[in-house]
Amino acid sequence: MQQNGLLAIFIGLVGGFVLVASLIGGISASPLPLFVSLHVPGTSSGWLSFHLGMLMNGMMALVLERTLSTRAVSRLKGATICWGVIIAVWGNGAFYLFSMFAPNRGLTSDTNVFGPPSLFGHLAYFPAIAGAIGLMLATILLLIAPQNSAEPDRHPDSQ
Repeated sequence: MQQNGLLAIFIGLVGGFVLVASLIGGISASPLPLFVSLHVPGTSSGWLSFHLGMLMNGMMALVLERTLSTRAVSRLKGATICWGVIIAVWGNGAFYLFSMFAPNRGLTSDTNVFGPPSLFGHLAYFPAIAGAIGLMLATILLLIAPQNSAEPDRHPDSQ
């Protein structure tokens, strides 16, 4: 889970460069007087969502990995939590990426107020739904899992 979180953060940082290229219409080597015009497909707001979303997904994975290490869970529950978070990280990433190319914004698998379904819409929607369900399951399992007895509660109000 930790490696997936770190990789998501790295991809989010790369997405920040794509966002800048989208905003300025190319690649700049500022302060050097070098500019290469480049059309970036998608929208600047879509790349902003991708950039910030992947950064937040990475941080989420790291925080939940740390939380998992403080809980007494079986091997099966631990694996379920890990896979739920991993599916959420990459399902959300797929949503951020593909929704900016989908007429219906990947919000449903069929026609909605934004437009008709498409391949990009399906590539955005179905991984996002899988991720949402996986993350809800992982969160519930973490919520009901008791803390490790070896892990003292550092803050009385943390429960």
